[in-house]
Amino acid sequence: MQNGAPLSHELVTFSVTPEGATLSSQTATTNTSGEAQVVLTSNKVGTYVVTASIQSGVIIQTQTTVKVTGNPSTAHVASFIADPSTLTANNSDISTLKATVEDSSGNLVEGVNVNFALKRGFAFATLTSLTAVTDQNGVATTSVRGAITGSVTVSAETSYGGAQTVDITLVAGPADASQSVLKNNRSSLKGDFTESAELYLVLHDLSGHPINVSEGLEFVQSGTNVPYVQISTIDYTQNLYGEYKATVTGGGEGIATLIPVLNGVHQAGLSTTIEFISAGNQTNDRYSISEWCKPTCSFIPFAGIYRGVLSVE
Repeated sequence: MQNGAPLSHELVTFSVTPEGATLSSQTATTNTSGEAQVVLTSNKVGTYVVTASIQSGVIIQTQTTVKVTGNPSTAHVASFIADPSTLTANNSDISTLKATVEDSSGNLVEGVNVNFALKRGFAFATLTSLTAVTDQNGVATTSVRGAITGSVTVSAETSYGGAQTVDITLVAGPADASQSVLKNNRSSLKGDFTESAELYLVLHDLSGHPINVSEGLEFVQSGTNVPYVQISTIDYTQNLYGEYKATVTGGGEGIATLIPVLNGVHQAGLSTTIEFISAGNQTNDRYSISEWCKPTCSFIPFAGIYRGVLSVE
């Protein structure tokens, strides 16, 4: 305007920053109302600054901001991730779930509601939020936790549809000494490989969840080494209950301290000792499963043998 009157037939120069947006024209001429128009288009979401300049004796410049967003009417969950995908079932550790929402053109969409639901594991897992709004990066966030081991499946979707799912596994924590036990059924053996003892191990975490593994467990000597001690491979047949066993024999003399090690880590500080002695000095210390396990275990017969089940009050 000049003296309050619109300036007509004036050439206006337009520019836009940053890159990612296009103007229909770099220049336009004002009409009788003093208006000059161009059209901004973009296939990339973001905030753009449009500058209009006119030179009428002096340079007159003004700016406006244009925010380009995704199309919420076609917003759908394009990806859904869990970090971490495995967590301890202690009801405090969490897995963070992030759903990324895009429109039909692949643009991120801000301000869209995403609905989360437990599709599997709803009996023992909890979501911190059932609904979240996408941020400027098109991401909606919630988290999951649980107190019981098992598999959890969570879904995420918008009102437009396009649901995605992610799986999370809740596992037992580290073995806890108050919930675990290691014993053997012989306090002494002849040191000539003619006798053997059975090692019985129960591994549970602090919450009582069985530590279920199918490899990586071994019994090793700790402290003073007794020569010629032989330990069989681990019996994993009852690993579902966190129960393991092995057989030990030897051809030397001395007191062997045996500890359970899982993937190089001593489990719950557990240990047991067996004395290997010459045949002439041996005492006949042999126990039945019931004798060594009292009073903490109960027994369930199966397939002609007995399985010790640890019961901690």
